[in-house]
Amino acid sequence: MYKSLKAKEFKNYDSIVIEKKSMEVLRKGLDATHSIVKLHASPINPLDILKLSGGIFTVKAPFTPGSEGSGIIVES
Repeated sequence: MYKSLKAKEFKNYDSIVIEKKSMEVLRKGLDATHSIVKLHASPINPLDILKLSGGIFTVKAPFTPGSEGSGIIVES
């Protein structure tokens, strides 16, 4: 099982939940423009806090916070 963060609404840190998905479920959303990456580290930076507060309106909830990370590509 793989874990990911998901912000269900524009609110605060309480709106962030941890979702667990199997590799089979992740593969269903995979296409030529996406990859599955196993992250080793990912910061929450000021841009993510702005997204979470609703300050950036190009993002629609639910969304995965984080736009940076370090990891290994598992599938592409």
